[in-house]
Amino acid sequence: GVLSALMSKAFQGYDAEARHFEATVRDEKRADLQGKLLAAALPAFKKQLALVHVRTLEAYNASLADATRGQGAEFVAESAKQKATALADFRAAAAEATPEVSNEQYAEAAEVAEKALSRDIGEKLAAARGKKME
Repeated sequence: GVLSALMSKAFQGYDAEARHFEATVRDEKRADLQGKLLAAALPAFKKQLALVHVRTLEAYNASLADATRGQGAEFVAESAKQKATALADFRAAAAEATPEVSNEQYAEAAEVAEKALSRDIGEKLAAARGKKME
C-alpha cells in the first residue's frame, strides 16, 4: 500500500546515509526511525480504515437491498452470506493498507475498525429485518 511505499522509501534513504555508521548505532537509529514513522503514519492508517469502512458498508447496503427481495430462510441465508463477504472484503483492504513494517497499534486499529463495521452491518440488517416484518 501507500504507507508501505512511503516507509520503504524513508528506510532506503536512511540506509544509504547510515551505511558508514557502526552497525549497532545504525540498527538502533533505524529502530528509532521505524518507531517514529509508525507513530506518524498511524493517523493516516486509521483514516484509510474509516474510508474502507464507509465503502464496505455502502457495498453491503446495496447487496442487502438485493437480499431483501427474498423471503424467510432465503433472506437469512443471503444476508449472512453478504455480511461474511463484506467483512472478508474489509479484512483484505485493511491488510493491504497495513504497512509491511507495523506494530500492535496497527493490528488493534484494524480490529477496532472491523468490530465497528460488524456492528454497523448488524444495525443495517436489523433495520432490514424490521422492514420485512412490517
